[in-house]
Amino acid sequence: MDFSSSPAVVKNRIYVGSAAASVFSSSGNVYCINAKTAKRIWKFPTEKQVFSSPSVAYGKVYVGEGLHYDFDCKLYCIDKGSGELLWLHKTTSHVESSPFVIDGKVFCGAGDDGVYCLDAESGDVIWHHEGIHVDGSPAVWFGAVYFGTAYGESAAYCLDAETGDELWKTPTDYHVWGSPAIAKGKIYFGIGSSTFVEESEETGGGVICLDARTGKQKWFYDVKDTVLSAVSIAKGKVVFGAYDGFVHAISADSGEPKWKREVGSPVLSSTAI
Repeated sequence: MDFSSSPAVVKNRIYVGSAAASVFSSSGNVYCINAKTAKRIWKFPTEKQVFSSPSVAYGKVYVGEGLHYDFDCKLYCIDKGSGELLWLHKTTSHVESSPFVIDGKVFCGAGDDGVYCLDAESGDVIWHHEGIHVDGSPAVWFGAVYFGTAYGESAAYCLDAETGDELWKTPTDYHVWGSPAIAKGKIYFGIGSSTFVEESEETGGGVICLDARTGKQKWFYDVKDTVLSAVSIAKGKVVFGAYDGFVHAISADSGEPKWKREVGSPVLSSTAI
């Protein structure tokens, strides 16, 4: 059993997805666990392994299934209390993305199937933006949806949250792996040439800062190696781990380095502050 899904902790409950893969099959589970006693409250089986991290809102748990080589996967909506299925949405590709839930809507990347906006209560499709490959989790800020892509092209995107229409696209020199982080009108992405499972022979990458309204680049911090996941922002600093084996802290305004600490191996997860 593999736990690549990050847990969502709500009050005294932990919600997390798991994967069980073999040569012949792939499946998973979503667990609800008592954080104080470690007792399992419920288990929800999925048809494919779960990489997506659950989002909890409106008394429901939203989570995707599938890894990069999976297709015909689903986004599930599960009752938070009982673990019963409320609805599911089928996609033609995988749902590694963690859903972003806000204003009664669920925003989620679906691999080759692009980006979906679904009604959080019913699962009905509000809009579907096709033609791009999206594995990272989107973020929504002031009526706009932000995400990156690393297959077919390397770019950061901004869509209208109501319609799914493209507002801007900014091409990048490296693949956009990290989910966006937003603060004070700026959006930050981790980018790089390596993947979760393979380090590139020609390493390169860092953190890019864009104007959230226009997509114009404000600065780029060159790590010379890949930043795979979302950055954290606190006290005027952007903090993140990288493939180079360091945790970095840089200025959120200028991208100037503040400190870095070696941790002994590549950092593939997001930092938490």
